[in-house]
Amino acid sequence: MDKFKKKESILLGVLIVGIFLIGIYTHVNKSQEIIIEESIQKNLEDTKQDEEEDEWIMVDVCGEVELEGVVKIKKGDRMIDAITIAGGLKQTADRKKINMAKKLSDGEQVYIHKMGEYMDKSDLLENQDKNSDHQKLNINTASLTDLQSLDGIGASLAQRIMDYRNKNGNFKNIDDLMNVSGIGKKKFENIQDQICIY
Repeated sequence: MDKFKKKESILLGVLIVGIFLIGIYTHVNKSQEIIIEESIQKNLEDTKQDEEEDEWIMVDVCGEVELEGVVKIKKGDRMIDAITIAGGLKQTADRKKINMAKKLSDGEQVYIHKMGEYMDKSDLLENQDKNSDHQKLNINTASLTDLQSLDGIGASLAQRIMDYRNKNGNFKNIDDLMNVSGIGKKKFENIQDQICIY
């Protein structure tokens, strides 16, 4: 009888230890699952935040607007959106010199002329260049597909142009395109007559 009770006590002890170990194992697993879930959630939130930041650009609006300054607009927004945020045009603004449908890029400055404002020689030359470049591809606003329409520019090189533009801002002149890895003097000469920067 004593031996039976002794065996029963041993079995009971083993059972209690087993339940205790199972409890610890389950607790550890649940803790690991919680840590993993929290890590995944944080990564998702960070990714979402990065995507949201990528959707916005900053544009400097000055001249004949009610509120001059830097405004925040969505990527792909147009001149009219930036001017609206800047309080709209003043009555003295020369509407004929403004392309309200123009898409804007990050870091761009928008200057609104006053009616009758004197245009210096550089402004006149700029307007002449704009007219002559009407059929050219604007490398500051061109999409990935548009860039691939240029002679000798494939998908990977077009992506490099986009990456360079996103990192460094708009090209100041077409020669800056040679700063993009893979575009040497010869390749640039083949496409220089097909491109513009405004």
